[in-house]
Amino acid sequence: MLALLAAPSPALAQTGASPSDPQPVPQQNPVRVHHPSQDERFVNGAMAGGLFEIRSSKLALEKAQRGDVKQVAQMLIKDHTRSERELEQIVGKQMPDLRLPASLPMKEKSQVQELRNTSSSDFDAAFITMQMKAHQAAIDIFSEAAKNASQPELKAFARKTLRVLETHLQRIQKLA
Repeated sequence: MLALLAAPSPALAQTGASPSDPQPVPQQNPVRVHHPSQDERFVNGAMAGGLFEIRSSKLALEKAQRGDVKQVAQMLIKDHTRSERELEQIVGKQMPDLRLPASLPMKEKSQVQELRNTSSSDFDAAFITMQMKAHQAAIDIFSEAAKNASQPELKAFARKTLRVLETHLQRIQKLA
């Protein structure tokens, strides 16, 4: 019995492999993982930020107590709606296979919900704080794209919109 266990099997004997050699693993279909390009990450980030600005600003028109906060909210809605449309046109021409986000990502959804749940007396301060953070993040994203986007139209859009975002941030900071 021990002799049978110690002897290599006929299959191993034919290949010259020993029982301790690793056996080949059958090939499986590899899973394809999409790694978004820098341009795609910019577009998705810009769209998410724009959608957040529009939704949170619409909420500010309902809940804000201060007139100057409502004025800034109106400006944000107008400017971000225009930017969103322009970006959609660029993507339609330059990146037709890219699916644009139809709704807010979870992080931005939760921020809008947080604002919605904020009391009227605390709303203005919460809105201003969120807008300062959101615009600083947007400025970072747009600055990067203005330097490094591979598509000239995206790069030009990022440069132009960056100036608008910087103006927004200055206006928001004056509200604080």
